[in-house]
Amino acid sequence: MSNASQRVAREHAAPWWAGETAIRVSDLPRHLPPAASGKRVSAATAFRWTLAGLHGVRLRRFKIGGSWHTTCEELARWSRVLTEACA
Repeated sequence: MSNASQRVAREHAAPWWAGETAIRVSDLPRHLPPAASGKRVSAATAFRWTLAGLHGVRLRRFKIGGSWHTTCEELARWSRVLTEACA
């Protein structure tokens, strides 16, 4: 396959979030259980997980319009990898 045809194939490949349930990163705290104290994770913390990660594991994100999103499925994958990294 030539470089040009490889580039065209990549441009038409579905993104990793295709077919998944998109959620705004700012809404992520509503998808997580509260801490024992009853406090929820802040939206700033959720956004930081997409930038710097937690324990070396980054939550993937993508942009729709002016908002950053992730997916419910990515949150589950991230939680599983994070749990394995900390075990």
